[in-house]
Amino acid sequence: MIRTGVFTLINGESRLSDGTLLAVCSDPSPLAAARPFLLGRGCQPNHWIEVSGAVGPIGGVTAFCLADARPIPAPTSELVAASALTASRTQKSERKVAKKGPRKPTKTTKGKQDKPKKKAKTTRRKPAR
Repeated sequence: MIRTGVFTLINGESRLSDGTLLAVCSDPSPLAAARPFLLGRGCQPNHWIEVSGAVGPIGGVTAFCLADARPIPAPTSELVAASALTASRTQKSERKVAKKGPRKPTKTTKGKQDKPKKKAKTTRRKPAR
């Protein structure tokens, strides 16, 4: 059986991006042996790999027993998505933000800015006779 995915290391365990636990079932320490097995075949964490082998139980846990592994290029759909993401980031960074300048007067404030406020008229009371 052949499986592909991104090789990840989670808590010291080797896994594929779909969560498949990888092991070298013939080793006395099958889960620990998976990492050097993969690294010895040129597979790097966070890169796409293709593994061959079979599903088998390892100490009460189901794992994929490795027979062989090799690094592979990312699938085309991943490359397209990655380039689209990079392009959108580039476009966002090239946008120019307009600087805020002085406010333009509106009809309600036009001309009132320059004139001083008028004092309220006070009327004097005439003294009572």
